[in-house]
Amino acid sequence: MIVRLKNLIFILVLLFIVQNSYCHNFKIVTGSDGKEEYINTESITKTKSGISYLLERRPINKDKGTLFKKLIDCKNKKWMILEMLEWDHDHKEWKLIAKLANEDIIPVPNSSFVKGSAVWYHMKLVCSFHNDWTYENQGMNGDKYYVDYDRIHRKDNYVFFWRLRNYSKPTALNDTSLKTYIVGDCKEYRYVLMELFYYQKINGKNTISNMTLNPIKKEWQYSDRIMKTILEKICR
Repeated sequence: MIVRLKNLIFILVLLFIVQNSYCHNFKIVTGSDGKEEYINTESITKTKSGISYLLERRPINKDKGTLFKKLIDCKNKKWMILEMLEWDHDHKEWKLIAKLANEDIIPVPNSSFVKGSAVWYHMKLVCSFHNDWTYENQGMNGDKYYVDYDRIHRKDNYVFFWRLRNYSKPTALNDTSLKTYIVGDCKEYRYVLMELFYYQKINGKNTISNMTLNPIKKEWQYSDRIMKTILEKICR
């Protein structure tokens, strides 16, 4: 009896894992063929060659479609498909139908990365996930700010960098952290928020709730106390 009960508990736990393994899907785009594309945010993993992730393409109003395991090189803007799986309705599981023998990253035509294209959205979302954060400061409201110093780019008097903000308490939309891609002006100590990614876990982990890649207000903002401290350090 005890053995059967343990087996039953194991099966229930296994079913829970399987059913929820693809539940953290973030809709990216709806293609011209009418199929929707979802990225499983919990599958995003940093590897030696880049970042791997799961992408599902499914017809509208369908529960399952085709699942792709992809690898993307964020720095060089290259990607490739590693595996392709189809949903087996009889066995209720994903079935591998194609696996690439050569896993070297191959270049993508420049047209694939045109702003607003599907691959462009993939790159923006996936490449925003992995950062090495350094604590910088704390706001008057208790929010904590961090900067990724390994991914700073400089061009003339401008710096491009990632900043993390951990909220001291959840927002009205239940977000607990915000990652922003920022352009800073080292001469005037002003900045522009270029991309915003909201998360319902601290440190910008896993479950993304919303993203803004083209903020309506793209104007230079003069630095407050926290941003001035960050820019002074980055611009040295």
